[in-house]
Amino acid sequence: MNWNIPTVQRLTVAYLVFDQMANIYYYFLMNSTMYITDVLFAETPGSVSFFPGINVSMLVPGNPEISTICFAMLYTLPMVPIHGWEYARIALDLKGVLRNFLRASCYRKYLNY
Repeated sequence: MNWNIPTVQRLTVAYLVFDQMANIYYYFLMNSTMYITDVLFAETPGSVSFFPGINVSMLVPGNPEISTICFAMLYTLPMVPIHGWEYARIALDLKGVLRNFLRASCYRKYLNY
């Protein structure tokens, strides 16, 4: 019933897609601990598998300082779009759109009674 409203379709798809950003970031955070200990701060850097079959070693081969700076940027920069999505989510107000539609539908139904 609510899926037929064009605004609800677009907002629902946006919610489904952009809410996954935080999940991907948390997956990255869980695996980053292994990367920090096994690659960045190890005496002999190895490699870590973030995804099955994909091994990651130093981001900048032979330079652990710049690799650490790059990793710090990878660690902090995704917070900006995640935070922006939280504000956009409040502004889009899917709950309010659905509430207004349902109220108008109920009012229209009982007004025609």
